[in-house]
Amino acid sequence: MFAAKSPWSPAIRREHALAQEAVAAGHRVDFVEQPVDVRALRSPRGAYDFARGLRGHARQQVVPGGSVRVWSRSTVLPGHRGEVGRSSNGLLLQQLLRRVTTPESVLVCQAPWDWHAVRSTPARRRVFDCTDDWTALMPHRAAMVRDTYARIGVEADEVIVVNPSLAEDFPRARVTVVRNGVLSALVRDEPASRPGARRMAYVGTLSERFDAPLLARVLELLPDWSLDLYGQCRYAGHGDEPAPELQQLLDTADGRVRWHGVVSREQLGSVLDAADVLVVANRPELSQGQSSMKVFDYAARGRPIVTTVPQMADAADAPPGTRLASTAEEFAAMVVEASEEPLATAKERIAWAASAAWSSRWREWSAMAIRGEYLSDDSGQRGA
Repeated sequence: MFAAKSPWSPAIRREHALAQEAVAAGHRVDFVEQPVDVRALRSPRGAYDFARGLRGHARQQVVPGGSVRVWSRSTVLPGHRGEVGRSSNGLLLQQLLRRVTTPESVLVCQAPWDWHAVRSTPARRRVFDCTDDWTALMPHRAAMVRDTYARIGVEADEVIVVNPSLAEDFPRARVTVVRNGVLSALVRDEPASRPGARRMAYVGTLSERFDAPLLARVLELLPDWSLDLYGQCRYAGHGDEPAPELQQLLDTADGRVRWHGVVSREQLGSVLDAADVLVVANRPELSQGQSSMKVFDYAARGRPIVTTVPQMADAADAPPGTRLASTAEEFAAMVVEASEEPLATAKERIAWAASAAWSSRWREWSAMAIRGEYLSDDSGQRGA
């Protein structure tokens, strides 16, 4: 069972891939979604969803090889919003988990504020799967997150992190590193010919992490280029709508920036192939501890990648030929350079992505999460 940090739809994140791999491996999978809260009461539909989620509502989602039972849920306030949020979220989540789990369940938690409910639920194993640097994303809640990490380090049967830099947050735990991966179906046999349309594309969540002002300047420097954005908006306080800085980018680039919303996994390959250069224009200070899935998706199609995030361009976690820029001027120059790179580099990127398929990541992840199997080493960590 996954106590997930996201809703099921769109099914584009690590937790969705792991859930689907678990189904393919013959496991029964329950997926408890990120909750809706009292803000949903602003609309009749939201009020209905909120009321239904107070007890938990299940639906079946078909995936390759079977289905996932997805549970929607509600809380008064998000679990990171002070004592009221922590208490209401923990109590309602605990009630749902105790209804659904059995003594043989493996219970996977992803958000630190959900840990109290998870630790209080009878299960064979309780696992914390850490995919973000929550202290960096929520500096005003950093003390709470660190206190929870200390408890997780003692109480969890397994701590799995997506990036080695996150391991130091759990000094009392034996930590396993399992990076993100890519769906095998997305990996091309050969790179598609470049469209030559001078088109950049970004696929991923649009939030405070996304550096819209930098890309606005890049487009000023590259007047013949355009930018396509694919993903849902998750700006704090704006629901699913753009924050002012993103809206300004959409409004002031002479129609050369288009926001298409969420792209399905079935359409993702053609969307990536339609771009000349794929970009990760994220604020580095908000990208610590990540192993970005978009980088694996980008590489699977062989397209050039330009990023602002240093760790996405280091040798351990970067596709071949990834270009790193720290300013808009550098970014613009590297976009042009990337659009002219040799085909051989594209083939190397595809081979890199093929070696990081979710099927292989699942074998590593499930060995630790489900069976508690380790490779002995001197560091207390294991990497994939």
